[in-house]
Amino acid sequence: MPEEVDILNNSLEMEVALLQLLQERAARRHALAKIENLIKQTPNQQVEPHDLKAAGICHLPLSLESDTQHQPRFFNRTKENCLPRIRR
Repeated sequence: MPEEVDILNNSLEMEVALLQLLQERAARRHALAKIENLIKQTPNQQVEPHDLKAAGICHLPLSLESDTQHQPRFFNRTKENCLPRIRR
């Protein structure tokens, strides 16, 4: 009997987690669709900063020059910050 209760509890927890995941995905799709529609409504091919702001997009300048503060956050050319690969 206790095993059946545990199985039911686990099943219910999984259903709740799945429902939360589906709701989160639906909310993200809705937000992305809203952004897409706002961008598509721009009158020309060039998306202006105020259009980006209205869509909730933060526009940051980017540069690959070494002496600039506008490098992409994922870009790092120095070897000191690279972790060695671990072979398994």
